[in-house]
Amino acid sequence: AIQGSPALGQMGEWSARAKAWKNAALSRVGIALQVLLALALVATWSPPAMADDIEIGVIKSVTGAASLERGAVTSGAAVGQSLYIGDRLVTAADGSVGFTMADSSRFSIGPNSAIIVSDFKFQPERGLLSLIAELIYGTMAHTTGEISRIAPAAVQIGTPLGKVGVRGTSFAIKQPGKKAAGQ
Repeated sequence: AIQGSPALGQMGEWSARAKAWKNAALSRVGIALQVLLALALVATWSPPAMADDIEIGVIKSVTGAASLERGAVTSGAAVGQSLYIGDRLVTAADGSVGFTMADSSRFSIGPNSAIIVSDFKFQPERGLLSLIAELIYGTMAHTTGEISRIAPAAVQIGTPLGKVGVRGTSFAIKQPGKKAAGQ
């Protein structure tokens, strides 16, 4: 052997060590990529739509400050935004929101108002009809739709003080409650 160069046996050992190190490094890189991919999937994942996650209405008009609360998430209310059971619309002192339900009934809430639609079923072919909403505070106007025409008792519009019997085509409610700052 030439002085300073490894013996043939040692070269095989070094080659084996180099391959082991390379394989270990590639394995670590592979694991890191798998972790990054998993994190990316988790970050972009959204829960699957449930059977109740059916669009029940659409926001048609927004003036001033208004928000949509869906579960723990609050966003600005926007024209064209879909509404689902349990959504809560809230307006500020300068806000108002108009929305239309899937049965063509219409709601309009004024300034300093909050409303929640807690149940909505519009499947007349199956006999499933229900519209239950509550004006928590503020002002609201309502024009009835198909559910009221087919089964008036299936429409229940309430306030913290009681329920409105829907027998006509339109009505308005004012529910005392939250006021704007300084009032």
